[in-house]
Amino acid sequence: MTTGTLVEAFNGVSSNQTPASFDTTVNGVTFLGNNTLFSETGSGTNNTSDLSAGTNAGDATYDLLLSNVEFGGPASQTISVGNGNLVIGNQYLIQVWFVDDRAAQDSRVMLFGDGNGSNVLLNDQYAVGTFTADATSQDLLTEAQGFGRAHLTAYQIRAIPEPSSLLMLSLAGVLFFRRRH
Repeated sequence: MTTGTLVEAFNGVSSNQTPASFDTTVNGVTFLGNNTLFSETGSGTNNTSDLSAGTNAGDATYDLLLSNVEFGGPASQTISVGNGNLVIGNQYLIQVWFVDDRAAQDSRVMLFGDGNGSNVLLNDQYAVGTFTADATSQDLLTEAQGFGRAHLTAYQIRAIPEPSSLLMLSLAGVLFFRRRH
């Protein structure tokens, strides 16, 4: 998705990995490696190896995006997205990914939502939605369905141009096109 202006894009990375080494650019969008979205609870070492085993999108950078995940406890968490860069009253697109292709975990499903009843369930896929900012950062509910820790592969947020701005851009494009022909 490249509509609108990029606000932020993150590639989930476990806490035992160096986030910057997982920065990846897909379709011109740079997803920054991040391992601080979730609170880490419990014990053990987080490991993201083979999350996308068998996934081959035919694009090495997209495969890198899909092969990592940030996870933490508990199973239901709310994370803050937008990092104070949203404009109250403006509309935004959000795209979230959840991929875990490990054979023993293939039935895992994550719920993503706004905490007000607008939810989507994901299993090895992505979803795109819109929201109107009511603060400079927004909450994203994450909830593991039947397993112990919340997971997030990646997300991006993009500002949507106002319809009047989009119309003006379209008209300017038509006028430019006419002048050249």
